[in-house]
Amino acid sequence: MGPAPQAPVPTPPRPKRLPVVGVLVFAVVLGLVTGVLMAGVTVAVRYF
Repeated sequence: MGPAPQAPVPTPPRPKRLPVVGVLVFAVVLGLVTGVLMAGVTVAVRYF
């Protein structure tokens, strides 16, 4: 008797760069939001 045939794994290997890109995008977005908030607070303090 030969070896039993194994079913192919349906899940494809995921690239490892995806989480890193997600973290970088999250950091950039967070930095932009923080910069906009700081600019808004500065303008509000100057005009009010």
